[in-house]
Amino acid sequence: MKVGIIGAGAVGSACLLSLVMRGSAREARAGQPGPQAGAQGVVTNVQCGAVLSLPIAVRDGDYSDLAASSVVMITAGVNEKGGGATDRSDPVGRLRLLEANAALFQDIVPKIHYSAPDSLILVVTDPVDALADVVRILGHERVLTTGTSLDTFRYRFHPGEAS
Repeated sequence: MKVGIIGAGAVGSACLLSLVMRGSAREARAGQPGPQAGAQGVVTNVQCGAVLSLPIAVRDGDYSDLAASSVVMITAGVNEKGGGATDRSDPVGRLRLLEANAALFQDIVPKIHYSAPDSLILVVTDPVDALADVVRILGHERVLTTGTSLDTFRYRFHPGEAS
């Protein structure tokens, strides 16, 4: 299976590393949209450790390299800190990130759809469920989100750290 990752920040890097460690794909492509285009450094770091895992081709690339991808993860976007969504008592919460990330998705999703029209897009960027609707509005029907999985993982991690 071929997996693409759009966004080579902390979350995209973690997703790429998880793919390699679990042996979940035969090929993984990572790319970074925008002015910091390129994921070469992240890919190089993961490639060095990948020699200890099941065989997987790990490469950087652009949207055209997503052709024949089964899954494309979107991890790119404004994060909680950058988007002012760190106050856990704020009733708007991560929805504060919607406008900025929806604008980014308007650029990203058509490029994914053009290069990998049959792929499943996995939205990891917050707010995930609202952005899945944006993906559908932009014409890509095969979409899933991480939903509250990330929150569940964080909840499992933080109490463990406290003990």
